[in-house]
Amino acid sequence: MSCKVCEKCSPKYKCPTCRLPYCSVACYKLHKEVPCSPANVVKRKQPISTEIRRPKRKFETEDEDDEICTRLERRQFEQLVASPKIRSILRDCRVQQLLCDIDKTPSGQVEKALADAMNDASCRTLFEEILDTVSVSKS
Repeated sequence: MSCKVCEKCSPKYKCPTCRLPYCSVACYKLHKEVPCSPANVVKRKQPISTEIRRPKRKFETEDEDDEICTRLERRQFEQLVASPKIRSILRDCRVQQLLCDIDKTPSGQVEKALADAMNDASCRTLFEEILDTVSVSKS
C-alpha cells in the first residue's frame, strides 16, 4: 500500500476527515487543498448492547450438591456489597490483613484460620454482620 497523495512512500497517517492514507505533512497539506468529505461509516442495524454478557461462573449456577443451601445467591452478594456497616469494617487494615491471611491459608487449615480470626473483635463483628445480612435476605 502506498500514500494516496504522492503514491511513492508507504503511508504512516490517515486524514482525520476522510481516512485517506498519506505519508507526510507535505502530502497532507496537498490533500487538504481540496476539501474532503467524511468517510462512509457502515451503520449497524442493531444498536450495540451496553450490557456485558458473561457466562455464569460456577458459584452463580444452580448446584444439585448444595442441598443445605450454603451457596449465596446473587442478590445476597449484592446486599453484602451494599451494606454500609460491612464496607466500614472492611476499611480496617487489620481486618484486611486477616482476610488476606485466611485467603492464603492452605485448604486443610482454613477452619483454624477462621477460628483464630474470630479472636479479633473487628473480624468477629464483620462475620456477624455478614451472617445477619445473609440471614435477613434468605427469609
